[in-house]
Amino acid sequence: MPINQLLNSIWPVAATALDQAFDLNRTRQNQKKYQIEEKEAANEVKALKENRQAIIDPSTALEDLSGTFSNPYANLGVATKAAEMQMEQTDAALANTLDTLRATGSGAGGATHLHRPHYRVRRVLPLV
Repeated sequence: MPINQLLNSIWPVAATALDQAFDLNRTRQNQKKYQIEEKEAANEVKALKENRQAIIDPSTALEDLSGTFSNPYANLGVATKAAEMQMEQTDAALANTLDTLRATGSGAGGATHLHRPHYRVRRVLPLV
């Protein structure tokens, strides 16, 4: 019986050791396989880097055309201000004329006659 007890106590230890030895062997084989795959991948990346196409810069074919264009609306603010000033002057002139008509005693027909050209000027010069 002592031999049976000895075998019963050694057998699990031996099986564990044998299992660990096989695991170690598989780990080393996998390690070698992965090292080979790593070298192949590194070589493939290196080959791709060496043989890749040069980067084409599309901006080299462009020309600066900024000097060939003009903005017809660049002075629009100035033109609008001038139109407003002209309308103010026309309004002032009409008001002075109407004051003169009132002071001299002219009828309503004269005021209407003077107002028509003023109305035409206001239609031609739109407010912005």
